[in-house]
Amino acid sequence: MAEHGEGIQPPQISRHSNPKLTSRGASVEQVPFMTARIFKSQFTYTFSVSPGPKFLRLYFYPSVYSGINESDFFFTVTSRVYTLLSNFSASLNVAAMEPQVDSIVKEFIINVWENQTSLNITFFPSPTFYAFANAFEVCSMSNNLYFKGDSEPIPFVGANDLFYVDNYTALETIYRLNVAGASFEERDTEMFPKWQDDSNYIFGAADGLTWQGNDTDILYTPATPSNTAPTAVYSSRRSMGPVASINLNHNLSWFFPVDSGFNYLVRLHFCEIEYIKRVNERVFDIFLNNETAMGGADVIAWSGGTGIPMDQDYVVYMTEPDDGNRGGKQARLTP
Repeated sequence: MAEHGEGIQPPQISRHSNPKLTSRGASVEQVPFMTARIFKSQFTYTFSVSPGPKFLRLYFYPSVYSGINESDFFFTVTSRVYTLLSNFSASLNVAAMEPQVDSIVKEFIINVWENQTSLNITFFPSPTFYAFANAFEVCSMSNNLYFKGDSEPIPFVGANDLFYVDNYTALETIYRLNVAGASFEERDTEMFPKWQDDSNYIFGAADGLTWQGNDTDILYTPATPSNTAPTAVYSSRRSMGPVASINLNHNLSWFFPVDSGFNYLVRLHFCEIEYIKRVNERVFDIFLNNETAMGGADVIAWSGGTGIPMDQDYVVYMTEPDDGNRGGKQARLTP
């Protein structure tokens, strides 16, 4: 890894420094959050990598570093042509998060093009402010996990069109939920992703029936290989139950606060793991942001049988709210 700094060194702090914390919040781990690097001017990290998709994770613990208050850190982060964070404040982002946390981790997927041999991450402090970071992770990942190009176009919900995730697309992970299961960190893949319990995002009074099968056999296929999601994700489920007359009176909904002006890739993971055995036994509609994403969804018809996982991708665009505030995206399943 190489580092490059540019700009004039201010008198109160060197171009970059490496302070250490003497204390931390109760929920913050010692590694990697007890050290940080502070930038007063533009600063670039260069990672020597091979072409292909890369998983980038940035760690931020807003605190007082070298006498600099957490409110004095505003900065932009780029990677070549991509803006990853714009005028970003870790302290404001942490303060707005529910449930309450002390730190924040930002995850991105960036494709290194065929003619490139490195991945650059550049920090730009906003005028009169500083930039900082506690840690980085850069991991190679499977080529076709997200970047599928022309071979698998994705329905563009509400636009009657198709969306293509090609090698020039960059992605940021916003939410990754384990429905009806506990939060956990996946340790048997190259990315070590964290899955959150979905209960904080249930919208409305109906939270459905939950089921967990720790000894469920998950039968991965070439279409849905084991690196798509771990068995823990497919071994729990939230449903509306087997009584059709009750189901017709409610639905299952999740609500996610998101920023407007962006396209969002929504990947839904499905696997029938109990009493549903045949086509047409469980049929439902999928709505995203109050638009129909899929009518007559039938997991058995899609996958071919019980215990066989599959996923469905959709893209939805978030328009600017009328009041100018941050918007929200709703995912809803209706029988």
